[in-house]
Amino acid sequence: MYSMFTSTIAAVSTPRGKGGIAVIRISGPDAFSVCENFIHMKSGKPLSSLCANTTSLARVLDSEGETLDEAVVTVYRAPHSYTGEDTVEISCHGGILLTEAVLSRALSCGAVAAGPGEFTRRAFSQGKLSLSEAEAVIGVIDAQTHAALRLSRKNLEGAIHRKTDEVYTKIGTLIS
Repeated sequence: MYSMFTSTIAAVSTPRGKGGIAVIRISGPDAFSVCENFIHMKSGKPLSSLCANTTSLARVLDSEGETLDEAVVTVYRAPHSYTGEDTVEISCHGGILLTEAVLSRALSCGAVAAGPGEFTRRAFSQGKLSLSEAEAVIGVIDAQTHAALRLSRKNLEGAIHRKTDEVYTKIGTLIS
C-alpha cells in the first residue's frame, strides 16, 4: 500500500515514569535506516535484515557510540504493522532519563516527534482502522469502568463499523 506520509515519526508509547520497561515506537518510510544509526543487534546482523514480527536483543548507542541500554527490538514490516508502515519498537529499561535518551537518539538520527494520536491517525489513513475503530482507541485508553472498556473494545473490534456497513449496503440496495 502506498504511504502518504513522508516523515518517520517516533514517540514513547508507554506512560512517562519509572517502570520496568518503556517502549519507544519509530514508524515510517525510514524507520529501519533511522534505527540502524543507533541500534546494533547483538547478533551482528543489520536491523533491516530481521524478519517481520520478530524480536531480538540489541544495544542502544548514544552519539559517542557508548551503550545506553540493552533492549529488545521488535520489527514490523509494512503493511503488516499497526500504522501500515515499517515500524520498530524498542523495549528498553523504563527509567525516565533513559527513555528520554533513547527517544532523543531516534530524533537525532532522523525521526521527527510524533504528535498526540499520530500513530493511530496513520493507521486510519492507511486503511488499517475505520474512523469508529480509531476513535475507540482513545476509549480503550481512557476507560475508567469495565463497562466503558467493554464498549470501547467492541468498537475497536469493529462493532460500529460492521453496523454502518450493513446500513450503507441496505441504502445502496434501496437506491439502485
